[in-house]
Amino acid sequence: MLFTCAKSAHEQLARFFERAAVKGLLFTSLCTNELSARLHLGVIECASEAELSAHLERAVSTFLRAYRPSARG
Repeated sequence: MLFTCAKSAHEQLARFFERAAVKGLLFTSLCTNELSARLHLGVIECASEAELSAHLERAVSTFLRAYRPSARG
């Protein structure tokens, strides 16, 4: 039963990401998720320019690694 629940959750998560990718929201999520969480939780009041730059570089790098044509074989 646990495996069935985990498989179902995995399939639902996969469908969520597929829909987000089709809508162009996946990259947006990569860019905003970490900083948004830190801001909403009160960990930081605002992000510095250096933090924003580093975060965006990581997001772009992750996106390109995942979606460049050679990665999809």
